[in-house]
Amino acid sequence: MKVRNEVTVGALTVIGLVLMVLGYNYLRGNEIFTKNYYYKINFANTTGLYPANSVVINGLEVGRVKTIELANDLNHQVIVTISLPKDLVIPEDSKFDIESLDLLGKKAISIKRGNSTNLLSEDKIYQGNAPTDIFKSITEQLDPIAKKADKLMGSLDTMISDVHIAIGKGENSALKKTMENVSATLAHSNKVLADLSSVFEQQKGNIENIIKNADGVMANTNALTKKIADNSESIDNIIKNFETVSDKVAKVDLENTVNSVKKTLEEVNALLASINEGQGTIGKIVKDEHLYSSIDSTINSLNYLLQDLKANPKRYVSFSLIERKNKD
Repeated sequence: MKVRNEVTVGALTVIGLVLMVLGYNYLRGNEIFTKNYYYKINFANTTGLYPANSVVINGLEVGRVKTIELANDLNHQVIVTISLPKDLVIPEDSKFDIESLDLLGKKAISIKRGNSTNLLSEDKIYQGNAPTDIFKSITEQLDPIAKKADKLMGSLDTMISDVHIAIGKGENSALKKTMENVSATLAHSNKVLADLSSVFEQQKGNIENIIKNADGVMANTNALTKKIADNSESIDNIIKNFETVSDKVAKVDLENTVNSVKKTLEEVNALLASINEGQGTIGKIVKDEHLYSSIDSTINSLNYLLQDLKANPKRYVSFSLIERKNKD
């Protein structure tokens, strides 16, 4: 029993050591049960890349990074050895990039396969591209936005400054002056409205008379319209007569008539000119204000006399004539 226990313990120890070695090699990217090809790629910078990191094609893991070594040259390049399956076809003009897999900075070598008929060789060293820093990429994308934001903030500051300058402060405040002007305008408007109200109040009687006169004019207009409607036949006859006269006028010698009218107008113009110069009776009446006043006074006296004659005919006619007319 003791021998069996010791064998069991030894066997388990050996198995544990084998599993530990296999796990260690797997974590380091060493393929254990498959035969792979190993290709060397030259990079200027391998920041964030470690042995056992993935090798991917179109996001699919196809191999691992085996070793990362510093090259013995003056350019201080880094040679990365990757492990790929034998059955994986990789053209010789393929591109090798170190890319970030996530925001935590995990790196991988991404292969973009080319179109060459020649395949990769284990005896050559291929040139790879420097890793893309995801944070740097995000910063590069955000940098234009930040610049636009800074420009926008500068524009806002300028606008606010212009508004402050335009509005001003204290007694020179444009806003204050504007409000004072508005208040003065409103006060002036109120005064104008008050004056208009006073004028309307004073002229209220005249306005009522104007309205009454307008009503009378409308009544007269309606009566006139009615009379025109009632005498439409007479108006038609007048229009027919006018047409007859028009026909006759059309037959008249228009040239002689026009010349006669022209001569008459010239005489009228000469008469008006003499009147304007104060010549003749009419001219003296027009130019002499005293004479005009005397004529106006005489006409008023005649109007008064006629009104009194209509009101008191007995003052001017004998009683016998009035009584005889009444008897008849």
